[in-house]
Amino acid sequence: MYKAKELPPRHVAIIMDGNGRWATQRGKPRHEGHLAGTKHLKSIITRLFEGGIYHLSLYGFSTENWSRPRSEIRGIFSLLTKSIDRELIGISKMRLRLLHLGSKKNLPTSVTKALDKMEKHTNFPDPKGTIALAFNYGSRSEILEATKNLVTHNVASGNIDETLVSDHLHTKGLPNVDLLIRTGGEKRLSNFLLWQSVNAKFVSTETLWPDFTEQHVESILKSYNQY
Repeated sequence: MYKAKELPPRHVAIIMDGNGRWATQRGKPRHEGHLAGTKHLKSIITRLFEGGIYHLSLYGFSTENWSRPRSEIRGIFSLLTKSIDRELIGISKMRLRLLHLGSKKNLPTSVTKALDKMEKHTNFPDPKGTIALAFNYGSRSEILEATKNLVTHNVASGNIDETLVSDHLHTKGLPNVDLLIRTGGEKRLSNFLLWQSVNAKFVSTETLWPDFTEQHVESILKSYNQY
């Protein structure tokens, strides 16, 4: 088991990639891959926080994902609401705060209600950690929105610094990302936490997300200080 004395990352971010390819390789429809990708998420979350991290950001649905087939998008939305209903009690018992990163614009009412529910029911005054779910999220949109807010509030250019910009991002209150993991073999950030990952160590693994297990987490955490 990875021990806290080995200086684990405080904030881990994961691009959960490869669900569609996993399904295609098995002759299944793409939504089967997304379903498979949710089944082991709880065990990975548990292992990460047992490993000493305090913040976890997960890339669930990007602003670019709207270009996918409508049937696949509907399946992702349905999975999100079902996963929140299924896992909310367990996450609450771990006293982990759940946050939504991204825009609720254009999302169906069922999804926005589920996101509101997860934030409301885990709004602990003293959480043991934070899970941020990036859903309908794009980093460029986030930075653009922060810039517009600063302009709207007539903030003088001389008063704008990195701290102020960070305070206007969706991740306000969270530290920068220390370790960013991408499954599925790609080596791109794909518009995910660009500002927050400026000094992050990046790990790309060929393992597709549905095959990514707590053993993979253990190996990456053990090697963290070697990257």
